[in-house]
Amino acid sequence: MRDLIIQSAQSQLGNRDPNKYWKDVWILGGPHPPHWCGAFSLWCLHQAKVALDINWEFDPPYYGFLYRLPRTDKPLVGDIAYFQKHQHHAIVQAWDGELFWTIDGNATASTKDPLPPRVIEKERYIIGSDVTFYSIKPWLPNE
Repeated sequence: MRDLIIQSAQSQLGNRDPNKYWKDVWILGGPHPPHWCGAFSLWCLHQAKVALDINWEFDPPYYGFLYRLPRTDKPLVGDIAYFQKHQHHAIVQAWDGELFWTIDGNATASTKDPLPPRVIEKERYIIGSDVTFYSIKPWLPNE
């Protein structure tokens, strides 16, 4: 299942249109939030048949879906990286203890990237990052 999450994310590289992600995870209908990294992450889980009963929540004190997952210091493929400063979600592709690789929706390669936000792959250092990792293990029946 974890590999299917990554395959789903990779199939979207370069996509700039968030509508299909929100359509899948936003059950309220109508206008959705302009930022779509979290919707993309949850859509990737749904494509792999993970957490199909989980949708994006917008009912304080709950927002999104991460509050349902435990934090982890050792992320696995398909887990969720969350960057508090920018409230940004990403799918973990790999982690080696020092570096980690993600697939991000609603992202740019750098602050100087002239292209609009899209689905991209990124490499980051853990040190100096404001990242928190969330394990999807509770949603995987065979782990």
